[in-house]
Amino acid sequence: MCKMPNPDPMKEPFPADAESALDGDTGYTNILTVDYEKYPELKGRQLVGYDGKLYDVTRFVKYHPGGEELLSKFVGMDVSLQVRAFHERNVMSGREPVGTYHDTTDKDPAARRYKTLIEDLRKEGLFDTSYPWYLGKFTFLMMFFVVTHQLILSGYYKFAGITIAFFFQQCGFFMHDFMHNQLTHDRKTDRWLGMLFGTSGLGVGGHWWKEEHFMHHAFTNTCDIPANWSDPQMREDVWAQNHKLFPFFKTAIQAFLIKIQKFTWLPVTMIFGRVGIMVDCFKDERRWYEWASFAVHWAYLGWLMSLIPTWEDRGYFYLSASLGQGVLSIQLLLSHYAKPFFHKEQEYHNTSFPRVMAITTINIVNPPYLDWFHGGLNLHIEHHLFPCMPRHHFRAARVHIKKYFKEVGLQYDECTWSEAIARTLVSLSKEAKMW
Repeated sequence: MCKMPNPDPMKEPFPADAESALDGDTGYTNILTVDYEKYPELKGRQLVGYDGKLYDVTRFVKYHPGGEELLSKFVGMDVSLQVRAFHERNVMSGREPVGTYHDTTDKDPAARRYKTLIEDLRKEGLFDTSYPWYLGKFTFLMMFFVVTHQLILSGYYKFAGITIAFFFQQCGFFMHDFMHNQLTHDRKTDRWLGMLFGTSGLGVGGHWWKEEHFMHHAFTNTCDIPANWSDPQMREDVWAQNHKLFPFFKTAIQAFLIKIQKFTWLPVTMIFGRVGIMVDCFKDERRWYEWASFAVHWAYLGWLMSLIPTWEDRGYFYLSASLGQGVLSIQLLLSHYAKPFFHKEQEYHNTSFPRVMAITTINIVNPPYLDWFHGGLNLHIEHHLFPCMPRHHFRAARVHIKKYFKEVGLQYDECTWSEAIARTLVSLSKEAKMW
């Protein structure tokens, strides 16, 4: 056992640099207050709130398309803003309310304006899909595969590894889009396409990733120490980017790794990012269709490697591919690692959804012609505020969101790629000193 860190993360106040974005004394809370004297029949039921109306989800929880665990964590909470963010407008129209509650959403200016902003963006067409745009992206993706094949035939195996890494990267972005239901807007169709590009193309379990990613969106940079749980995509066993994660680290080895994390984070992410995520997604996978799709991934990759004459060159090819995909691993972390964490039972319950996204997310500044490299997710604030918005609309939405942030007093945090890496390394060093 290792010595427990100091200070105690459960007693640590919220970081001062984010206090201005907290709701303060507005009276907002996402915790439901149910009048059980008025509704005695609701005792013991699993309830969520939406726009002042109570909904019984007891029987629906295990069928929730976003995952049973995700909806379970929202039981007893007002989900008015999250439902708007993660679903189509009419998602609640077929459900009968079972009562009412006191809705405090409108007490927070950021939450109140968010409701009208999302409707404004819908009317402007920023949630509509451009199929010609996606056709162009698919052509771009396949170009990397064709170039990889030609480079292998020409004997440029290391360069072929780099181009197949870009193919992996673009497949990952497609998986991301489709699992967010951004292409056909038909959940089943988009998720099968997500598995095709994710599991078969990238080699990462699409459905596993979707379940973790939805949880990440709903509880970005949030931990629940008593429940031994945290944002699954923002927690690793070999570093702690925020002191609120310290209680999850129990061993002397982990304590040592935290102390050197500013040196290990970048190389470990680059070198082991691909292998790590593949192990994570399949170690507990039981769905046959995911394994069948994974077999397709190794079939086409094995075919490409069979065209390479020696095992040494095959090794160089796969090593180049893995290192190239390591860039994608870094991309997935930069927008959150240097930002504050929430305790679910403390700050999260008193902070509205758009404020959480503003506090926990950074945008990466780059010219529009480099959006392909980041998959549009360089505009990460836009994506986290509106997960169902296709990424080709992010730059148009950015204008509205910057104006919205200014109106309600939120910080629009953006910096360059190199600055984000530097901020992350500084934050890792600062947090390590708190152990």
